[in-house]
Amino acid sequence: MAPPLYFLPGVRLEEFVQDGRPAAALLKRYGLDGVLADIELTSALSMQDTTGAGPSGSSGVLFCTNTAGQPPHRFGYLPEFQRWQKVCNQPELWIGVDKEHPAGPNDLRRVRLLDGHPVTLADGNEYLVPYVRSLEGRTALPRDMYHDADGKFVQEIQPAYQGIWEVTARLWDMVYGQDEAARLMDYEEALGYCLDVLGLNYRYGKHEQAVLRLVDTTSDTWERIFEAVVDVPFTQQVLAEQKKTEPPAAPATPSTPPGSGD
Repeated sequence: MAPPLYFLPGVRLEEFVQDGRPAAALLKRYGLDGVLADIELTSALSMQDTTGAGPSGSSGVLFCTNTAGQPPHRFGYLPEFQRWQKVCNQPELWIGVDKEHPAGPNDLRRVRLLDGHPVTLADGNEYLVPYVRSLEGRTALPRDMYHDADGKFVQEIQPAYQGIWEVTARLWDMVYGQDEAARLMDYEEALGYCLDVLGLNYRYGKHEQAVLRLVDTTSDTWERIFEAVVDVPFTQQVLAEQKKTEPPAAPATPSTPPGSGD
């Protein structure tokens, strides 16, 4: 397995690195600021200036994250071993994957994983999808806790996660709502929510989806993600445990009289 490779045509390494960190403004320009938000130091990356013909036919910066602190087995522009795709025109951005060592969960995972449920995505690998809302009152989102001025104990979703908390209200209505209109959603909208949630634990967004395509139109991907977000597996487990402890029901009265001894 190897992490995805990113190629920024026309960018030099000296522009990409500022004070030992990836340049925040540059990452934002390419739509990579959220995906690489947990990369604080460029020591967590493998990177190089690629001169001559990169995947775009021009020079630029090539980089990737290091899996578990280790650089990939192969690093550089090696088209015979890689599959490259342009994922954005303005500004031009390319992502490549090693054809023999495609990216997996360990290559995409963030430094910190939120608790969740395993979901098998389109590449056949299991990814940990955080539960954000639950019938049981649980959430894997980090919360602040304190006592207010009246001495009341308070728990609040941390500001950095407030956006995903609000976004997942739509998924709650989708799974548990009684309004049929609220349960309708097109694939483009569904994909957006899946990427928002997967991005909590993995460096994965719309650019990476264009290449890796972990979410497809089968319910085994997007629907399982939705269920994990609203904690359906845990709720099902609770109901199953409750059923085990319930006393057995009285035998039902036969609807027809017994037959003859024959």
